[in-house]
Amino acid sequence: MILVTVGSTQHDNLIKAVDELVGSRLIKEKVICQIGKGNYEPKNCKWFKFDPNIDDNYYQKCSTIICIDSAGTIFRNLELGNKIIAVRHPNTKGAIDLGKKLSEEGYIYFVKEPNNVAIMKKEIHKGVINKKGLKIYLKQRNNIISRISKFVIEGI
Repeated sequence: MILVTVGSTQHDNLIKAVDELVGSRLIKEKVICQIGKGNYEPKNCKWFKFDPNIDDNYYQKCSTIICIDSAGTIFRNLELGNKIIAVRHPNTKGAIDLGKKLSEEGYIYFVKEPNNVAIMKKEIHKGVINKKGLKIYLKQRNNIISRISKFVIEGI
């Protein structure tokens, strides 16, 4: 299953691009869209506005997530081992460093053109069919937590 999520924002171009890919059968997997405050209602896939339990109900059940370039969504799904296609949010002003950097390092597929539906469709489709090549993300242990735990447990 592929989950498309925009969080509590609006990104009708992203939802429309994915919906058109599903409608044209370029994406054959089951797709569910979380449209947030958007106005576009998908015609070719199931959708919902918001789910306070999105982690349990969707993140942990999908294999691929198409999302806006939100740190919380990206890092949670990296931890779960989901393939991530991150799309720059249209309201982002110059702050594309996270998606760009994680893409350069090979952890996610990043789409930089949020306002051009045709380019987004092409890039999202490329990301969906490119199943190989992304690195597995290993969450770094917080040193301070490790040190405190060691101190408490071992008295060192």
